Amino acid sequence: MSQQQLPEISIEDIQTDYWLVIDSKIVDFSEFIWKHPGGPSYLKEYLHKDATEKFHYFGHSERAMEMVNEMAIGVLKKDA
Repeated sequence: MSQQQLPEISIEDIQTDYWLVIDSKIVDFSEFIWKHPGGPSYLKEYLHKDATEKFHYFGHSERAMEMVNEMAIGVLKKDA
């Protein structure tokens, strides 16, 4: 799903417990948390936070970026 197709969502309207933000996209990683190659602790560290800087710091693959896009449930509202 492209970013233009994703709805804008306010933080208080997010309907999942396991989410973080990467490149302004709200990512629901609830089904991926136990599959993350680095283990769940890396994701839990950024639970409900912006993980953009750390995500890019680790130099994730193109496939990882595709997964972010697949798991994205919305775009963080600009006023959030």
